[in-house]
Amino acid sequence: RNRARGFVISDSTMLQLAREKPATAQQLRDIDDIHPVALSLYEGTLLQLISDAAEDKTPVEKFEQLDERQRQQLKDMRSIVQSRSDELGVDPPLLASRRELEKLIRALAAGSPVPERFLGWRKEMITDQLMGMVGSP
Repeated sequence: RNRARGFVISDSTMLQLAREKPATAQQLRDIDDIHPVALSLYEGTLLQLISDAAEDKTPVEKFEQLDERQRQQLKDMRSIVQSRSDELGVDPPLLASRRELEKLIRALAAGSPVPERFLGWRKEMITDQLMGMVGSP
């Protein structure tokens, strides 16, 4: 529906759905904070999505915590992103969010390719500067 993530159902309610895994319409209605209009529009879809997710056995990718050096890199990268976004007059997450920067740091540490998010127009806008900071080509 091309809506912001929390527009239909808040993040806290999504977490509650994930924890409780309602399987019936009544169990879904018992969840706090789902707006009645959202229920009337999406009840069946939500129940189907919850059911599908419960059957999905795909392992969840878990990330190790960043070490001290990586946390400093993240801090330095966030400073670069903030500075560059100020120059360009855009919000910093448009260039690179914290999560995306963490993915970049993990990729570099593992010797993996630069995540796709940092290619294209971002390469010239921010990636080259970030890669120069960490001493990568």
